[in-house]
Amino acid sequence: MEKTLPHYARLLIEMPLDSTFPDHIEFINDNGILVRQQVHYEWKPLKCTHSQMFGHDISMCKKMGPEETAREQPIENLGPVTELQHDGFTLVAKRDAARGAPGLAQIESRLKQMIHCHVTQLQTSKKFFISFRYGLNRASQRQVLWQDLTAIAAHMNNAWCIIGDFNFVLYKEDRIGGEEIEDHAIKDFAECLEACELNEMRSTGAYYSWTNKTIWSRIDRVFVNPYWPFSADFTQATYLANGLSDHSPIMIQFHDAPKPKTSFQYCNMWSSHKDFQHIVASVAKNYELKACLHSFQNFLKHLKKLNRDKFGYLHEQIAIHKDKLSKLQQQAFGDPQNETLKEQEQECREHYITILSSVMTLVKQQSKIDWIQYGDDCTRYFFARVKGRKLAQYIYNIRNERHELVEGFAKVGRIILDFYKNLLGKQSTPRSQLNTNIIQMGPFLTASQQLEMCRQFTERDIKEAIFFHANQQVSWPRRL
Repeated sequence: MEKTLPHYARLLIEMPLDSTFPDHIEFINDNGILVRQQVHYEWKPLKCTHSQMFGHDISMCKKMGPEETAREQPIENLGPVTELQHDGFTLVAKRDAARGAPGLAQIESRLKQMIHCHVTQLQTSKKFFISFRYGLNRASQRQVLWQDLTAIAAHMNNAWCIIGDFNFVLYKEDRIGGEEIEDHAIKDFAECLEACELNEMRSTGAYYSWTNKTIWSRIDRVFVNPYWPFSADFTQATYLANGLSDHSPIMIQFHDAPKPKTSFQYCNMWSSHKDFQHIVASVAKNYELKACLHSFQNFLKHLKKLNRDKFGYLHEQIAIHKDKLSKLQQQAFGDPQNETLKEQEQECREHYITILSSVMTLVKQQSKIDWIQYGDDCTRYFFARVKGRKLAQYIYNIRNERHELVEGFAKVGRIILDFYKNLLGKQSTPRSQLNTNIIQMGPFLTASQQLEMCRQFTERDIKEAIFFHANQQVSWPRRL
């Protein structure tokens, strides 16, 4: 049998470029039957739906601003993912050390403008939520995004990060070129961040994250909620070079914050412990001047031991005793007549309340807010708030004398130290004698004031000095 190529009819059909390309044609064959023939195109000209010009699509249109640029194709709302590999987790592999630790990412939901995930870092076992998002072009389309973010924030009691292209600016200063930004245009964005209690993560690198070589805008951002510092410690978003893209990639860096040296600060919660009075009595037997300093140092030693043994790791203690109390209560419900379970449940409840009361006392003293009520979520919220405020004071990168960017807490510390050494000098210089005539021209202590400063302090003065810090704002105790 001789094999040859099949022969078929070819038709050349001319049609206007601005018309719709049909996906099928209908004709009546030789047998009088209506036939529908599918049409397959090897090539179609690109046409922009905004400028109505050929040669590019809407994603490359130069007549649009960055907030309305392209990618208007409808995105299917896939809803929550029900079938995932690896027991519901997708492994995010580590390529090199600079890219950070590997982790497990579980997709919680896929929405039209956002993918919401739960992530676990394998190296540190830290868990947090992260949402990758892309805002649609028009303000009316982004209303759905603001609603989705608000709904997630309403039930979010864990660390949460939102990263991506919001397709609009947050402040008027975030864009150079193009049309002027009106206040009402950024109102919805700002109100959503305020309602969700989201703050922008500290960043380094280029400020403007998108450009078409005519307009520069900061439309790519990273936001975190108040619980983020509690789980992620010190983090920083780095805006990298955009390369061939019109957007700058964002890399989130995780660093362990340095532990500063702690100084002694009195905590009111210590006085609630039964051993506190005994500690005070044991070191307050002798108020002679020579033994005063030794007694105070001994007092501090005992207080630090009390804090370490009884008030260390308060947040973990709350979680442990809450879980223990829940288990005892479940057992008591199954056996209401068991007196032993009742006693254990009552004892565990009292211990749990004692720990919770200590935490509330510390939080109120730290924040100077008296309306804080009992509750793990409330105390955890303030723990995260205070930690976030401390982390905001850290400096991870700085430019040296040669205007080179240096990263790392230790390197930054050395640069700052060298700067002040050069500023103040590295060698001591002889000082000239004071001119007493100039001193006499200004205010000076009277004789009675000089005698008051030289008088011997009393026992009451010592007590006031020791317990003065009880009503002052304090730092968190060590190992909290």
